[in-house]
Amino acid sequence: MAMDARRRQGVVFGILAVGIVLALKSSNVQRAVARHRQRTCDGTLALPLSGYLYCGIGLAVGVLALVLLIRWFRHNPEPLVMTLAITAVAGILFELFTLFAAISQAHPLCGG
Repeated sequence: MAMDARRRQGVVFGILAVGIVLALKSSNVQRAVARHRQRTCDGTLALPLSGYLYCGIGLAVGVLALVLLIRWFRHNPEPLVMTLAITAVAGILFELFTLFAAISQAHPLCGG
């Protein structure tokens, strides 16, 4: 039984790691576009579809991790489980912030 719980915790940890990598990749794409906009003074450059995809998939992965945690460890107040749950919630919030920032990103214009 304890080994089964450890495997499940490992699965959730792996899913969280994938979500974090996707979130960082999405942030890097957004940052690259912002730098390119600033360098070229072209406020019409849109975020590529890959930025939205990384963010959306990362959000789905974070929600999956949280759902699995709730389903598998609902009555388990073990510190590792609580840490994983807090990390999953923080990852979901970060992904939501990143997605909203990408959607509502203002297009800066160079003034002269």
